[in-house]
Amino acid sequence: MNNLNLNIALSVFSVGAMIFLFSPLEFFYAYSIQDIAMTGLLIELVGIIIGAIVFFRYKVTQMYLEEI
Repeated sequence: MNNLNLNIALSVFSVGAMIFLFSPLEFFYAYSIQDIAMTGLLIELVGIIIGAIVFFRYKVTQMYLEEI
C-alpha cells in the first residue's frame, strides 16, 4: 500500500477539462456552447469526486494498517 493510483480520476478530470476548453471552438455543432461547457464541468466534478474517494480510502486503509 505504498502507491496511490489516481490514474482513472485524473483521466476523467482531463477529459472534462478538454471538453470544457474546446467548447468555444465549436467542434460540436449540434449543441450550444453553454451545454457543452456545463457537461465538461460535470465530468470534471465526477473526476474530482472519484479522486477524493480514492484518496480518502487510501488514507483510511493506511491509518488502519498502522494500528495493526
